[in-house]
Amino acid sequence: MLYAIGNTTRLPVTHLVYSHLHADHIGAASLFNASHPIIIAHAETHDRLAMLSPLDPLRPLPNVTFQNNYTVSVGNQTLELSYHGPNHTPGNLFMYAPAQRIAVLVDVVFPGWAPFTELGVADFVPSLIAAHDVLLTFDFDVLVAGHVGQLGTKHDVLQQKKYLEDLRDSCAIAIKGIMTDAIEPTCHDSGKSSTAFPFLE
Repeated sequence: MLYAIGNTTRLPVTHLVYSHLHADHIGAASLFNASHPIIIAHAETHDRLAMLSPLDPLRPLPNVTFQNNYTVSVGNQTLELSYHGPNHTPGNLFMYAPAQRIAVLVDVVFPGWAPFTELGVADFVPSLIAAHDVLLTFDFDVLVAGHVGQLGTKHDVLQQKKYLEDLRDSCAIAIKGIMTDAIEPTCHDSGKSSTAFPFLE
């Protein structure tokens, strides 16, 4: 990243946006300390970083936070930040550069790959699935998703959305079958739900 920045401009970095709190994405933020950048993040990201004991010097606390929407404007460039609830982790941001038609959503979509183990260690799976529909509301040509080393498109979002929906539905069918075979007589005798997972009924 530093090499790419150096080949693009000699100006100092003035703004950093934390996608979310995980160190594999923002653990090098301290490299920019010398230029005293404005660090922007969702309030949840700030609060969780502030709870670390001791504080992580490699991940300086954000000095600008927001709850729902925030627009970063530098010169003639604009980056729109929005938060639509927890998905991969609380505080994970949707980022959109309208002039370039680029969307950024980290650790949710994995272009060209099946999701990593435990769906990328997602904190809240229902919102992770719903995040695909939110992402598709943005008018983008290119998706920056992180990790997999390739850019994505709306096709990648649609493909993974279908994969996750199929996975969810297959798991629901399997759980219903297992629980019905294992405990249905007992549950019927007690007058209770026929499954230990009433949200699947």
